[in-house]
Amino acid sequence: MNGYKTIDNQNTLFLLIVDTLDWKDEEEHVLCIYEAINKCQAYVEGKKGDRKNPVIGTETRPVIQVFAQYECSEYGNDFYDLIKDFLQDIGFELNVYINNSKFTYI
Repeated sequence: MNGYKTIDNQNTLFLLIVDTLDWKDEEEHVLCIYEAINKCQAYVEGKKGDRKNPVIGTETRPVIQVFAQYECSEYGNDFYDLIKDFLQDIGFELNVYINNSKFTYI
């Protein structure tokens, strides 16, 4: 899993997670995604909190995009349902793309 960033001209910060894991070990898979999402969150919060060099303004909308190679298990879908609520509460948007199909968690 990898994280990348880009800011478009509409003050949207896209943080990308590439998920190439299958769902054979569901708990390990969810843990990896959770850690990647936490890194994205920490990156944004760290950049917003840097008063000397504010790279990300308070008006910037962070969007985490997960690009998954494999269909989610039910366990994975339950995880995404839970994490989307948490992310929404802290001002993030979550988009999940599985096999070129988009599932949006706002």
